[in-house]
Amino acid sequence: MPLTDRVFLRPERVQVIRGLQGPGGIIPPMMEQALREAAKRRNANQKINRKWSLLNGLPGAALTPGDDGLIKAGDGFYREFTSGRIYYQSTIGVFWVYGSIGDKYTQLGGPSSWLGWPTSDEQPFTEDGCVSTFQDGAIYWWPDTGAIELGEISLRYT
Repeated sequence: MPLTDRVFLRPERVQVIRGLQGPGGIIPPMMEQALREAAKRRNANQKINRKWSLLNGLPGAALTPGDDGLIKAGDGFYREFTSGRIYYQSTIGVFWVYGSIGDKYTQLGGPSSWLGWPTSDEQPFTEDGCVSTFQDGAIYWWPDTGAIELGEISLRYT
């Protein structure tokens, strides 16, 4: 009997196992790559939807529902909602970036900017401010200054 590949779709990856040829024949490498990409998209969509649910729908409705609204960005994905975007990158996680901080992040180029991918949801900060952290910096917001991006800077309050 000739050998073939059997494909198992798992939430985190597509696993191809060598085995005996079945009625479908051998899976071409191009098809294998397409299956891997489809599994990544499905996993990202599930993670983003789960985050939206955990936020009790605070991000609002998806601006583009369905698969067309899931945007690939580098090695991750995001979906745009009426109140911000939820970003997912498999080795970092899933985070909601919104408001003035989200606007600044988008203006800078999002995940392809020098900041990289989000590493936290928005958090409260001193003096009625808030902050979202990213791989290579942070965006801070205060009522009197608006959103400002900082990287590798130590802040000292006196």
